[in-house]
Amino acid sequence: MEPLAAVALAGNVLQFAEFVGRLFKDTCRIYASVSGLTPNDLHIQDICTKLGSFSAQLQSVPSHSSAPSDLRDCIAACKKDCDNLLAIMKVLAAKKGNSQRPWKSFSAVLSHKMKAGEIEDLKSRIKDRQHLMSLMLSDMLNVRVRVISEELSQLQSTITDWTDRTTTWFQMLSNTQQSLSQQVQTLIRHESISQNDLESICSGLKDLSIDARECQQTMNVLNSLDYEERPKRHSNIPKAHAATFAWGLQQDNLSEGQGSSGCFRRWLSDDSKLFWVSGKPGSGKSTFMKFVSDKKETKECLRKWAGHRELILARHFFTIYGTAIERSLEGLLRSLLHDILEGESKLIPKLLPTRWTNTSKQSPWTHSELESALRAVAKMDLSTYICFFIDGLDEYSGDHLEICQTLKELSKPTFIKVCVSSRPWNVFEDAFGNSRESKLYIHELTHEDILHYTQARLSEHPRWSFVSSGPDAADSQSLIREVVDRSMGVFLWVFLVTRLLREGLNNDDTFSDLQRRVSSYPDDLEEFFKHILSSVDSFYHEKMAGTLMVACDAEEPLDIQMFVFLDQEYDDENYALRPPVYDARLDGYNYDGDSYLAASGPIARRINGRTVFDFLRTPEMARFLREKARANFCSSLSLLRARLAWFKSTAFHQRDRSGEELDLIEDVPEVAEGLREAARYARLASDEGGDIEVAVSALLDNAELGIAEMVRTNQIPAQYFGLELPNSLEIPGSNPGVVE
Repeated sequence: MEPLAAVALAGNVLQFAEFVGRLFKDTCRIYASVSGLTPNDLHIQDICTKLGSFSAQLQSVPSHSSAPSDLRDCIAACKKDCDNLLAIMKVLAAKKGNSQRPWKSFSAVLSHKMKAGEIEDLKSRIKDRQHLMSLMLSDMLNVRVRVISEELSQLQSTITDWTDRTTTWFQMLSNTQQSLSQQVQTLIRHESISQNDLESICSGLKDLSIDARECQQTMNVLNSLDYEERPKRHSNIPKAHAATFAWGLQQDNLSEGQGSSGCFRRWLSDDSKLFWVSGKPGSGKSTFMKFVSDKKETKECLRKWAGHRELILARHFFTIYGTAIERSLEGLLRSLLHDILEGESKLIPKLLPTRWTNTSKQSPWTHSELESALRAVAKMDLSTYICFFIDGLDEYSGDHLEICQTLKELSKPTFIKVCVSSRPWNVFEDAFGNSRESKLYIHELTHEDILHYTQARLSEHPRWSFVSSGPDAADSQSLIREVVDRSMGVFLWVFLVTRLLREGLNNDDTFSDLQRRVSSYPDDLEEFFKHILSSVDSFYHEKMAGTLMVACDAEEPLDIQMFVFLDQEYDDENYALRPPVYDARLDGYNYDGDSYLAASGPIARRINGRTVFDFLRTPEMARFLREKARANFCSSLSLLRARLAWFKSTAFHQRDRSGEELDLIEDVPEVAEGLREAARYARLASDEGGDIEVAVSALLDNAELGIAEMVRTNQIPAQYFGLELPNSLEIPGSNPGVVE
């Protein structure tokens, strides 16, 4: 039985008790206040009608009902008294002249059919039940408010992304809950509940329950659309340096070098549909997209387009060096739908009716379901305006022509704008580059930004003022201008140069040393990368090359623990076969991961950038890394070793083994993903044959023992692998080493 249904039943009992009790006290006045009739209009027939209504409301509650037993007993007793009174009233009303004759004493009427003692017993029972129901209702309402409070706390824990709208929504629910709680506490202190009080609180509780349930349903759908990697690419993109890219949101500036800087602001404000941000590799396209999609000035400009209507910004950042979903159509669709439905949650029941009604267990999203939902949004007559920011189309893993056509179709409704960024490839130039007013090339507009950035990065170093003062003051500005001019609008080149110049300042370089450094750096970005790698101390070449080869061949970005395991390989190739260490050493690396990657230079720390990633995968760089790596180095074998060591040394969080059926993918996704990756690396390494294939076999044999031991020690439930292992099972051979 619904909690509020039980409250309603108790309310019926209370109403009956109050009605009869007040009839005993003052029939004329009470009846007049209840029905609006004057005292002279009080008739027996009216009492019959009221009692008949109560009799219908006080139906017996089934014994299997979840209603409290005290409530069931009280309802049954009140039903009996009500029916007895109704029978007496009907007999009296049937007598000629009685039914329409006013009367003033309910006790006098009952005395025709009941003894004085029976009447007093009835009055006593009615009074007791009235008091009992007041207490019971107070308790039930208090419990219901407490339950809703707990539900709101659980709801709060499921909200992973607190936007202003989500915060306002949840605060409204919390305020309503607190208000109802105060009303209930007041009633408890008074030990009396009127019908108006009851109806007011029940109505409030019902509305709050509906609102909380809808909020939970909304969060369930939004959480199912969300995915762990979604905000990572955005957060990993470097934040724009102070004062850079500000031109993108300023009024038209037609000075030299800034001829088209105002077109983006104009596009935000007018009715134009598509805008394309392009530029050379490393010119800062993603940083610009992050900058404009984060700035409040962007929304202010878009409001001129949207007028008085609501406005939603939805965004997605593709990355080729990321998980599969980060470079896929599914990732794009889920990101855009998530942001749309978060801003306009009332669309969820219309777009996704099945998921709205069945939120207990969300099934995996399909491409067709996601596409249909987004196309449905575009076909709706919405009063909300939507602007999409989609970065890195060149890093999308699917058909580039198809996604261009999809985005052009998506931008057709009057309430949708689309801003995309990509490299200036022909497919994007043909699709988006026809109008000069609806595109910009970042590298043509960042001269002043690069100047400010270079000046700031060098002047921030405490030794810069020393080496650039005196007779070298003029030359210092000349050096900065040389960096700016040679960059040709490529921010990544400037980032690397200023970083190396700062390292030179750390080493007490003189000003002439800094000049020679800049002169030695190639203008071409790929040649510059090669220069940086070649300048690494030869002592670190083997590790540097191995680290970069592994990073390039990994299916997804590696966390720092994997690099820690890879480092152990240089001391002992069989480290993954031995019991791993799982304590301070791994935790230490978690806090200071850059100390390990330092040997590989700035490139290792920026491996997630498309420009660096492409460079490391060129045939020339592949040869360079193979020459620097140790003999017979196999990145797939190294990854298999590291994955196995990670797998055995990780304490997986899992649900209780008893109760409902467990699911490996849903409950312990790290296990399923780790095994899948290990199988892939094993297959690739085995293709090398020879000693490498032998090493793979040994690792897989050890993995089998490791899994059995993990099951035996409850690190992983046996259900996941179909194993029935008694606790006393002795694994032959040496302990493969797992977390206890």
